[in-house]
Amino acid sequence: MPRTNYKLFEQYIAEDEGRAGVDQNSYNNEGRTNDNGWPEVDESEEEEVEMDEGCDISIIEQSGVLSGGDSKMTLDDEQTEENESVSGTQRMLRYGLKIVSEMREMLKVVSTPALLVVASSCISRESNQEFQRHLVAHDDSVAEEAEKLWNFNRNRFTTHYLCNNCGKFLNARMSGCDQCGSTVVVSFVRIGAFWQILELVETFLPEILEIRRRLKSRESMNHNLRSPFFSERWQDEEDDHLNLSVVVSIDGVHVSGNTNKLWPVSLILVDLPAGIMQRTTSIVMEGLLECKETPSTAVWNSLLPMLFVDIENGYGKVEGVSFSCRIMTCTGDQPAKRAFYGMKSHHSSLSCFYCLSAGTYYKLHGDSRREVRPEDLTVCDSREGRNGFGSVTSGLVERILPYDTPIDLLHGMGEGLFDKIKRELMPLDTNVARKSELFSVDQARLKHFIDNVSFFRLVLCLAALECDVISPGARVVIVALSLLANKMYTDVHAEDLFDVQLCASACWFLSEASERYISMKGHEILFHLPEVNRIFRNTGPLSTHSFESYYQYALSGYSSSVTRYFSQNAVTKVLLHTSVRREIARRASKFPSAKLRKFISLTPDLIPQNTSWSGEITRLGPLDLALIQEPDTIFFGKIHLGIGNLTSKHSSIHTSDDMFFASWGNEHKCYRFVAALVRNELEGILAEPVEEVYLDEKFRSFQNLSEVVFGTDLYYTKETVNVLKSYEGMQCGRLSGRRVILPKESVVGVACCFPSTNYTIFVQANGALLHN
Repeated sequence: MPRTNYKLFEQYIAEDEGRAGVDQNSYNNEGRTNDNGWPEVDESEEEEVEMDEGCDISIIEQSGVLSGGDSKMTLDDEQTEENESVSGTQRMLRYGLKIVSEMREMLKVVSTPALLVVASSCISRESNQEFQRHLVAHDDSVAEEAEKLWNFNRNRFTTHYLCNNCGKFLNARMSGCDQCGSTVVVSFVRIGAFWQILELVETFLPEILEIRRRLKSRESMNHNLRSPFFSERWQDEEDDHLNLSVVVSIDGVHVSGNTNKLWPVSLILVDLPAGIMQRTTSIVMEGLLECKETPSTAVWNSLLPMLFVDIENGYGKVEGVSFSCRIMTCTGDQPAKRAFYGMKSHHSSLSCFYCLSAGTYYKLHGDSRREVRPEDLTVCDSREGRNGFGSVTSGLVERILPYDTPIDLLHGMGEGLFDKIKRELMPLDTNVARKSELFSVDQARLKHFIDNVSFFRLVLCLAALECDVISPGARVVIVALSLLANKMYTDVHAEDLFDVQLCASACWFLSEASERYISMKGHEILFHLPEVNRIFRNTGPLSTHSFESYYQYALSGYSSSVTRYFSQNAVTKVLLHTSVRREIARRASKFPSAKLRKFISLTPDLIPQNTSWSGEITRLGPLDLALIQEPDTIFFGKIHLGIGNLTSKHSSIHTSDDMFFASWGNEHKCYRFVAALVRNELEGILAEPVEEVYLDEKFRSFQNLSEVVFGTDLYYTKETVNVLKSYEGMQCGRLSGRRVILPKESVVGVACCFPSTNYTIFVQANGALLHN
């Protein structure tokens, strides 16, 4: 990266080079506070560029974009006459507005070839040198435009330095803290997120308003806004105003080749459709911390005022609809979330966010914090450092209680329980001691190579339902946890006690085998997932995992040892990635050129795809044609939907027909894809329904476990069997031989199929559109 223009953010350029960038006591955890209980901020000397007077983000009016016209940010006339004396926070927000205005205007006028050059380089994660080599192959005019966009606004953001021990703000030249003596310094690049939320609202206003309409008309839909936790926010809205809900997401990101770790502070806009909420085009980045250690509670206390002011003090308007934002809750992986809340380490007693379990490394049941330490009592616990809280009080607890946060399921399952079970089912080192024999495999029954292949195939495809070489208890655990994960990924309707019964069954067998299975991540899922899902509904879209993956992707190839001012450059690069993707999405929806369509076809995950079809079928059988009444109907063997692609055997010899789930006529069933029916547009989907077997036949091998277990094991086995048989996302059946025509809107997920002796097991694979 080229040398940063330090005039844009260096503190010691001030007339007195010895002073710090802010009042030394302003952010001290023992310093003064304002009326809201936050540490009082003196932001008059932040590291930033002077902004033009009269620009205020408090009222922003957007017009024309969603109706197809050009958009420019304008200001309410009454606001321009405000007192000229404004805080540093307001000036920072103005500067963020200025930056995004310039970036947006540049993106709108840049030629499509230049835009695609930059987008291709971002997706390929090219370094500056690789990008320059890439430009050599293009015309000078395209190369000049692309280079200007690639280098636009690099490092033009406020940077703060803090002591990781006491949270004091430091001068950029200081290598340690003169107050506590610590030498661990955290750098924080502050972006300001409200203008990014404004851009999202402008882009997805129709979708946001459609969700509001369906919520207020009480239409059936799966969305977090329907949950008890978020519903009060939008129910208090006035006409032509949106009360938007935001979730703070914090997770450490390790970038290969860097000794320091990054902690992006991201935001999830809950008001977006679930399928858009976690896409890279929807990432909102408030700032970025860089440190060789996990940022401490003292550091977060110093940064919290900035975070809340940046988000909650803004007021925007898009096409006559005004909006404001509120930070409702936060999510994060264990270390980051614990530092954020000032909680003791995960292996400390009483350190669960949701209960007072006395366990240390391994935790079982404990009294609910919500019930025995409600609201003010939990705040007192934080201030006094008891019941699992550390010695440094967290300012966040007074705004968001720890039990009012979602469980990070994608981390808790993928890095927690599922990883432990996988390691014991298929150990890489057979000499490593097991926690128990619960997941041991009877190797004596795998005498032939076909047995080994079958075991591997079955393990990967819901082996626990059919494979009896695994112990009964292990089969129940695997099925119970798989159903919990499957519901998260599909949003399939389930009975009220679904989570309770499955968590209890898995917990019983795991705790009986060894408490060592139930570390903190496992404890949160097994003991608290039912309550958390009741409060937030599906917590999958609120996970941090997809953001973590994106940051690792966008920053791959950058090293702090060779890149000057690494965190500042990292922020610039992430924002370039997201801005370019949003512009491609905007152009694709309004005026796609041939080159843009070609680029999107080669990058299908870049933006949500419209329904399309291909592979015309010239011959169908009499049974397939029986329901067709229009003689000019054309049949296609491939259809591309938002939830996935379906291919018919009439189109490709390499498929035995793709299966999918559809909700139609008050039924949630599995179907075989036969053809797409097209006249001027897609008229419907010709499909063959699956006929379910009788209830007593369903999952016969798994039902037979009831004959070999006893006592409490028998009770939890039967509970799991009953839940499995009633779950709509997993069906046992055979192809019916009939044909039906379904509307495309009825398709809710693609299916996996697993053959058994007398039937086939069909499992819905997706539906909630989690982009991890």
